[in-house]
Amino acid sequence: MAKIVRAVPSAVLPDLLTVEQMAEMLGLSTNAVRSLCRSGQIPAVHIGRRWYVPRAKLDELTGVA
Repeated sequence: MAKIVRAVPSAVLPDLLTVEQMAEMLGLSTNAVRSLCRSGQIPAVHIGRRWYVPRAKLDELTGVA
């Protein structure tokens, strides 16, 4: 997967990001992000019928410590 670059500082993001938020940040469709979550390429948690990406995991993906 390509390196993720984001313009929003980590401190202003919520602790759990929705698929819609991730899709907007990555420039992908929501279906593509869901598929990446299901395959494990994006570390995410499945709560009920929704996928969420913990901000800490996004920080790991982007190299922000």
